[in-house]
Amino acid sequence: MNKYRIQTFAITSGENKVLIRINDVTKFYKNRGKLIRAIDGVSCSMEKGELVFILGQNGAGKTTLIKSICGLVRPDKGQIFIDTHNIIEQHHVPKEKIGVVLEGSRNIYYYLSCIENLKYFGLLNNLSLKTIKERAEYLLNVLDLKGREHDMVKIISRGTQQKVAIMIALLKDPEILILDEPTLGLDIFSANMIKQLLRKLSRDHSKTIIITTHDISLIENLSKRVIFIKEGKIVCDKDINEIRNSIQVEKQYEIILKNSDTELKDNNNYEVIKKEEELITVRTSDIKWLGQKLTELDVRKINLVEPDFNDIYQKVLGK
Repeated sequence: MNKYRIQTFAITSGENKVLIRINDVTKFYKNRGKLIRAIDGVSCSMEKGELVFILGQNGAGKTTLIKSICGLVRPDKGQIFIDTHNIIEQHHVPKEKIGVVLEGSRNIYYYLSCIENLKYFGLLNNLSLKTIKERAEYLLNVLDLKGREHDMVKIISRGTQQKVAIMIALLKDPEILILDEPTLGLDIFSANMIKQLLRKLSRDHSKTIIITTHDISLIENLSKRVIFIKEGKIVCDKDINEIRNSIQVEKQYEIILKNSDTELKDNNNYEVIKKEEELITVRTSDIKWLGQKLTELDVRKINLVEPDFNDIYQKVLGK
């Protein structure tokens, strides 16, 4: 692998500092003559090297918020600072400091090859051809695309296109990386590769990373801090473990039974998870029903199921 490393990747770990400050940001849109409040008095901050997930249902305001941080949307009220720069007044700052991949946006040109895309966007960001070549070589190796750099983007898979878009975002070595659905279209191997890269960028190289996603496995593998948005407002902003400990999620039990014993009529009390020739697995949260059935059924095993992030998501957002 090329010995080159993106320059700020060599930053040694120091004291964290606030890199992004969002103060009372509100944004309205017009829809059929009516004002719709997309984000409503949002305030939060993010430190250098922090990896933050912004979560919420479709239409909650996530995309409007990250576009505001990128300088692509101008808030109607409030302030956004990167370091000491008010980006609403200093429009050049997001371009210099942020790399972004927006889901559903054309982040790459289909009629160019992978390497041509990297060269084109590198030149747009005032990088020298030497720097572009070195960084492209490194990123192609990291994302396992070496040997495919001359493939036309229009013929490669959706997942490979996503990798190219992420490479373009990283090419200028930004302090802040914003990714909207970064694992969209990726196979399991590629998604794991992206997870490892994001962890390394945050932990070892002090990149501040903001992610919006519906990929539960990505959240469970990478998340420490999660910001939940509902109807344009932040309803929860905590460490993931703190959220797990603070909310009351109904306990679930998984029971493995002998298959011949499972003709249960009151099946509103349980859900069948898996059926095999000899055994069947059911899940229930009804501890009273479980206690009654223990003496009737041939129970082989009972497991307490810890709440997963999907349970937490629904609990926090009231769904």
